[in-house]
Amino acid sequence: MTDIRTPRTPLHPAPNEEVSQLPNAPMADEMDLNPELYDDEDVAVGIGRGNTIVIEEEVRPNGENSQLVQEQGQEQVNEIMSDEESEMEEVDVTNKVDIILLTPDFDEYMSKLNIAFEANKEAQLSASQQSNLVMYLDDSILKVHRKFIKSQVNEEMTYPINDLIGDLTSTLDVLWLSVNSRNKLIFQGEYLIKVLGDMLDFIENYRSLIDPHKQHTFQSLTADLEKIFQFFQALDARIAFLMDGYSIEGSLLQKLSGTQVIRVVPIATRLRMAVISKMELVRHQLVSLPPDQQAISNLIDIEVSKLFEGILDRS
Repeated sequence: MTDIRTPRTPLHPAPNEEVSQLPNAPMADEMDLNPELYDDEDVAVGIGRGNTIVIEEEVRPNGENSQLVQEQGQEQVNEIMSDEESEMEEVDVTNKVDIILLTPDFDEYMSKLNIAFEANKEAQLSASQQSNLVMYLDDSILKVHRKFIKSQVNEEMTYPINDLIGDLTSTLDVLWLSVNSRNKLIFQGEYLIKVLGDMLDFIENYRSLIDPHKQHTFQSLTADLEKIFQFFQALDARIAFLMDGYSIEGSLLQKLSGTQVIRVVPIATRLRMAVISKMELVRHQLVSLPPDQQAISNLIDIEVSKLFEGILDRS
């Protein structure tokens, strides 16, 4: 058995000893420390002697490699942008319909309501004037109910919802005069809540919110929907205004009571759902319109999302 001798350990300088001699042999010019770092585009791979792999890098002075990468990247970006522009040119925009919202933004509407209130001077109603106003409101609302019931019983008599809304609008405008003239809340809130509840009954019993006896066009259908949604926004804003309350000289803040708020919120929620349900039936009527005018369906989606946002946001 032959002895296996281990090589001698090379001498190392002591911890406090300076190195007197350093290796002065020249370093190899081509040292391949990490070939994976080379870019594939700048590396040529071949087979050398003895099946060894020979890697030759194309060296460009003064940072030409990075400049080439930037130029190639910019060319790819330009090609992508050119393709997207050509695709956009092929889009057919002949069926584009400009959609104008039927109702303004709720905050904008409330701002106008407050400005109108501040612009009016206080004018207290006498007891006899209050009595006459109550009689007028009762009589006007009763007439609306009679017309609606007759239209439901007698098919020959029509009372479209837009006509009903027109009658109620004039009634509520008279009611609101007593609020704008800074009178105390005595009966105004109760009548607004009553009209809100009555509208729930009306909506649920209407077969359609669009007059079925009318030949509709895009313009006529938009006008009918505009009247409906503007009425609901006005009713919503006025009730929300009374939920916030208003001040009159020498009196406490005039606003709906807690009991009235508890009553009005579920009514508004149910009425909102009823209107959304009826609007689904309106969508079926859009089938008769030309395809380029059926974009009104998107308009309906926007408007129903705004229904009674004033009341519900304050609940």
